[in-house]
Amino acid sequence: MRSAITLSLYIAIGINPAAGQLPNVLPYAMFSPESIRQQTAAPPVLKDFAGQPRLDVQKVVVITRGEGGVIREHHRKYAVYAREKTKVQIIGGCYSACTLITAYLNKDQLCIAEGAFFAFHAARTASTGENLPYETERMYWEQPMHIRDWIDRNGGWQMLPLNGFWTMYDRDLWAMGYPRCQ
Repeated sequence: MRSAITLSLYIAIGINPAAGQLPNVLPYAMFSPESIRQQTAAPPVLKDFAGQPRLDVQKVVVITRGEGGVIREHHRKYAVYAREKTKVQIIGGCYSACTLITAYLNKDQLCIAEGAFFAFHAARTASTGENLPYETERMYWEQPMHIRDWIDRNGGWQMLPLNGFWTMYDRDLWAMGYPRCQ
């Protein structure tokens, strides 16, 4: 079955495997029967309590204590939030890599509750705590301009503490245009 799909895909995109023309990427790695079914299947219809279809489904994530951690894991998670138009409420501390949420979500997808804050520090290895200036700079440039301006006013990314935090409070975020959570 997989070889039939592969051959069909080769023919569909104008590649002749018999003539020695092969793609750089094997098509079945990207177009397995399962992935084709997932792409063509109708999305599930969500229903309300009365059994009526819901067309206005809005996903909401509440962050009560956003831990830092592995940067790439936050990138993956926030990319999904952005793609799915997830609304996020920050109602507590958002530490370290958690702050990258502003790189992915527009202000209208993010709200800041009273008492919430962002805590910034220099990136470091999880195992030894060694300073990672390249990662710190990269995280800085991923932030929107208004967050970078705040970091610059407080000394710049080069001065972010390794063991400690610079804290951006709810009032700072509201002044930048992030809405209050209702």
